[in-house]
Amino acid sequence: MVTNAFKHAFPGHGRGKIAIKVSTKNKVVHARIADNGCGLPPDFSLDNTNSLGMTIIHNFLEQLDADWTVKTEGGTIISFSFNRSLTEGSAAAEFLEA
Repeated sequence: MVTNAFKHAFPGHGRGKIAIKVSTKNKVVHARIADNGCGLPPDFSLDNTNSLGMTIIHNFLEQLDADWTVKTEGGTIISFSFNRSLTEGSAAAEFLEA
């Protein structure tokens, strides 16, 4: 998601900001990646994209069985949440313990 933001949010290598927030509550992980770039096309759908980067993001969220939203509000905001117990026994679990 961060790579996509660097690549697409700031055309012409313009300056911008990317904010990442991750928290857990009651074994649910909440994450939000936001940029202040050019935003997504009005007809954009993460469920129906031909972009390799967005396809990878979609598959990642599907593997996590995550709930997600994608919005364009002063840039692009991708928010998602997933049950932490689904990551137990994986490398992701070690990261989430920190």
